[in-house]
Amino acid sequence: MSTDVVANREYGLCFETCEGSWSLRFGSVSLTLVFVLATALGACRKEEQTAHGRRVLFAMHPESVTDLSLRGKGGSLALAKRKAHWYVGADQGFPADRQVVRELIDRWARLESRKVLLSPSLKVRRKLGLDHPCLIARFGQGPRESIEVRVGCSSGKDLAMMVTGDADVHLVRKPLDSLGERSSSVYMNRAVSVLPSNEVVRFVVKSDGSSAPVDVRRAASGEWQLVTATHGALAADRGKVWSFLHALDAASWSEVPKVGPSSAPGTATIELWNLKKGPAAERIAVGGTCSAGVRVARTGLFPASGCLARTAVARLTVRGMDLLDRRLLPLDPADVRRVEWPGTFQLLRTASRWVGKVGGQFFSCDAEQVVGFVKTLASTRGQRVVAVSNRDRNLRCIKVESERHQTMAICLRRGVDGLRIRRGDEPIELVVSESVSDLFAPAPLKFRSRVLAMLPLSQIDVVTVRRGRIVERVHRSSGGSFVMASPVVGRPDPEILNQLGQVLSHFSVTSFLDKAPSWFHPDMTLSIGLPDLTQPLSEVETFQGLLTLLIQSLWPAVLDFHLSVERHHGLCVGRLWNLTFRLDARTCRILYQPLAPRRLFPSVLVDSVRGLTLCRKGVCQRLRRDHGQWRKTSGGQDGQPNSVNQAAVSDRVTTVVFLRANRVLDYSKPPKTAQMRICLDRSIPIQIRGIAGAQRLARLCILFDSADSQHGGRSVWVQGRSVQYVLTSSQVHRLLAPIS
Repeated sequence: MSTDVVANREYGLCFETCEGSWSLRFGSVSLTLVFVLATALGACRKEEQTAHGRRVLFAMHPESVTDLSLRGKGGSLALAKRKAHWYVGADQGFPADRQVVRELIDRWARLESRKVLLSPSLKVRRKLGLDHPCLIARFGQGPRESIEVRVGCSSGKDLAMMVTGDADVHLVRKPLDSLGERSSSVYMNRAVSVLPSNEVVRFVVKSDGSSAPVDVRRAASGEWQLVTATHGALAADRGKVWSFLHALDAASWSEVPKVGPSSAPGTATIELWNLKKGPAAERIAVGGTCSAGVRVARTGLFPASGCLARTAVARLTVRGMDLLDRRLLPLDPADVRRVEWPGTFQLLRTASRWVGKVGGQFFSCDAEQVVGFVKTLASTRGQRVVAVSNRDRNLRCIKVESERHQTMAICLRRGVDGLRIRRGDEPIELVVSESVSDLFAPAPLKFRSRVLAMLPLSQIDVVTVRRGRIVERVHRSSGGSFVMASPVVGRPDPEILNQLGQVLSHFSVTSFLDKAPSWFHPDMTLSIGLPDLTQPLSEVETFQGLLTLLIQSLWPAVLDFHLSVERHHGLCVGRLWNLTFRLDARTCRILYQPLAPRRLFPSVLVDSVRGLTLCRKGVCQRLRRDHGQWRKTSGGQDGQPNSVNQAAVSDRVTTVVFLRANRVLDYSKPPKTAQMRICLDRSIPIQIRGIAGAQRLARLCILFDSADSQHGGRSVWVQGRSVQYVLTSSQVHRLLAPIS
């Protein structure tokens, strides 16, 4: 027989294959019979093609199934879905486990036939056991549509299935697992509570040993309240309430529950309210013993009873004051929009920033500091709860407003047992630790933004540094670059200028001080000149789009930062406007560092040098260039010049001309006498009415002081300047070495 199609034997014909050889039982062959056979052959091929295309048993989407029933020798099962929930029993059934029911439907929907018998005879269907099926499955898909499948009893490797309304029989390989248990307990929801926690609007927990029941209710705003007989409605801890409800959701019987009304000698009772199902929609009694732990009985719409593990019972134990919200601020920190210390200052949140307000003046706030304060206020909890006492009226309060325009006052006072917090109009007080008093101390400087100014170099016209009588002035030239006007003419050191620009572009302080220390006497002033402020600086705030500052009239043209360093303890304190602040060591070092160029002779050319003098401890070596040749002037009586190594002298002159100091210390007076020096004699054209005429010689000398062990080198001065440079020991040795 064919492995694909078994034709109906009532035709009186037998084909091995539709395309293979065929035999005829009748004794004679006629043209008519040939015509009939040809017609049958075409029909067979057509039926075979149809059979190959029908692989899925029936088209059924799992979500479209509204009810199902299984009937067989092992029993019967009825499941019905109402409003996305499955129930055991077609009418007023017990809640079913939706996941288990979904797996059952998916198992049927994925069935595929291995072989199709096209319209088999009654005898064939009887042989496959379809006249007395072992299982009849019905899947409802609405009030009028349904699919019924008959599964035949067969001892072979395949199951014969026949869908009502279809004449074909599908042979399906027996699945490894059953197509459906007929025991109702398999599909029952074993949850102790079948009322979802998100539908609970009130629950009451009663215990035999408790004097008062725990009554928790959810307000229309979604907040939970603990209702007590002595204090009325109090704010409940939302996290603890949901933890209890989720524990109730997760609790399930360790043994299959028995359906039907049941009672248990309860030691505790949990009553659940729901808006849709009315008051006391579910009552759970816990008590007694059973083989698996503690006996639990449920009454209400779906009564049942079973056993619950003792560990699960412990999570369902709750006491009244355990659910009380003991936070000082029972609000979500992200919802806070205003914090006010009455009579002092306020913190207000705009679209994306926090601003402070003292009187009528606004200032920028450090968002990190404000958010940290609000989180600390919301996370701080009271140690215990006491009754309200109005004996002490000396209160310090904080008013907080949320996004929902809910305003709460939190007041601190000192009682006989320590600090107490009064939260709104609640008839209780929270006993707190002494550290909480720091939250109520109004300190506007604590929240002020530590960024005092944002001044990139592109917006700066003049930088003036005053240290005593020495004034460094750097201004922008017509070409756009910075030049020094005093006391050194030339360009400022680019590295130091870049560091100063980085500090000013985000001038931030370490902390603010309430007042300047007693030793604060400014020894340095940094003045920043701003050319033309037609655009507002990024640090200037606008409050909710209503306040627009006119920069040209309100912002000063020059900012003066006054700084002072306490040398003994290394503290760097500054002052701007009426603000006193501290700076970190790196920022202070950059601000105090002179802007003078580190190159000692920035304007001297090598070709202009006509003489070189090296003096060390009273011994001098003088060299002069005549007609392009260097010669040494001896110290003898004849005074005759001597020849020297031309390359060595040229290298020494180049080294001196391009000499760059290791660092610039400060401006101070050079020593009157120095044991060591280097002098350059250079020629300078004499300008007569713009015409270069004769030349004159000008002498530039470097004066060496004694070794400076503190800075790792020697201090040097250029003659005529008051800039103190530091050269390393290797530089000094190379400069003063005799030239052979």
